[in-house]
Amino acid sequence: MDDSEVLMSEFIDELCFQFKLVYKITLTRRYIVDLDSSTEKKFSRHLIVHLPNDELFENAQAAGLFAKRLVTRLADDLADGTLEKRHATLGRYLFVKTKDPTKTACFVDLGVYTRNRLFRLMGSSKFGKSASASLRISAANQFQFPSNFTNSSFYVPDMAQAAPSSKSLSNHDEFCRSLQWENHANALAITLVVPANASKMKFPILPSYSDNESSDITKVLLTSQSISSCSVIASRPTTASMKASGQSPIPKLDAFILTTVGKRGGVEGRIRAWSVEFTDGNYHLTYQMCENRWCERIGRHHKSNNIMWTVDLTKRACWQACHDSDCRGFRGSVVQFTDLHEDILAEIDEFLFDRELETLDITQVVACSQQNGNDEFEDALIDQAIRDIDMHVVSPDAKKISHDNEFDDDEVDRALQNLELPAMS
Repeated sequence: MDDSEVLMSEFIDELCFQFKLVYKITLTRRYIVDLDSSTEKKFSRHLIVHLPNDELFENAQAAGLFAKRLVTRLADDLADGTLEKRHATLGRYLFVKTKDPTKTACFVDLGVYTRNRLFRLMGSSKFGKSASASLRISAANQFQFPSNFTNSSFYVPDMAQAAPSSKSLSNHDEFCRSLQWENHANALAITLVVPANASKMKFPILPSYSDNESSDITKVLLTSQSISSCSVIASRPTTASMKASGQSPIPKLDAFILTTVGKRGGVEGRIRAWSVEFTDGNYHLTYQMCENRWCERIGRHHKSNNIMWTVDLTKRACWQACHDSDCRGFRGSVVQFTDLHEDILAEIDEFLFDRELETLDITQVVACSQQNGNDEFEDALIDQAIRDIDMHVVSPDAKKISHDNEFDDDEVDRALQNLELPAMS
């Protein structure tokens, strides 16, 4: 067994142990879909875990927090030498060198849990890449796929040609006619990532936990809904909120607040709690501060009452208020964010996009579609919208996309999020 397979075997052992440690769920490799897109130059594996009782993480952020906790535990064990004693290969390759020889990175990509992008489908390959780099079932996979479903079921070697010949196209047609598409549908379902609004589905949701081991995030959801028209966002709460202590869903913005307005008056403040309010399409993140009580109204620190900062996530601005009775109703001058780093802007956009997905009423969308006789989404409109993207509207510094090269994922992500598509009617 080569190092890559030993590495995967040891990592999966630790992954299963983490589920046992955190959720008391017992797993084996037979519960894990193991997909491979490695090439001679790059190691790449994708793991999709099917829990025994169909449990799901609440959202991508919760799954990401679980993955980060796993990596943190492994890093701690690596530091004290215990990891290499039980899993030598994992200890050796947990952190690998990057293009910058002075830096290392974890071989587990934690960034995928904070990005709003489509996960690759089994059998797919990246734009501009050879089909030989397609996402396929790994040789070490132990998950049970539908009967007789293998890599040969969706991948023909001569499909990798840049300009297929008439013979290869004929072979491909014959290949397609020979397939049992029901097995393909089942295999695709097995390897799909769960929809973002999984909380509306009838599956058990794994309990969440915050970064500082505080109590679960408390969510106060809508009390009423209104549906005015049939559109992709067919129904959403008129009011909703979420609150917790510890890190907010936008940690880069947390850090920005602490290093800017959170230091007004010369004292470095700390965030003791946060809350997000959603009202009629407006998104406000409020930070309850401590240790810094400087109030704009009185021009000094309050002696006992704390202050708060409210951020308008859509208008990219914030203002100060406080809990002092003499300052009741006071709202400080608006501080417009003019120098937010693109990483912070991207994180805000990701959070807002997640909220849109979470409030998406699939049942209502389907009902509208059936009512109006629309059996399919209008793919042609989406394709045309993508072709008409002006990247410079999204980002003045955007490079012109050439179909001869790989897409710039970040720019395309932002462009897709800003697409305006016709409502279903």
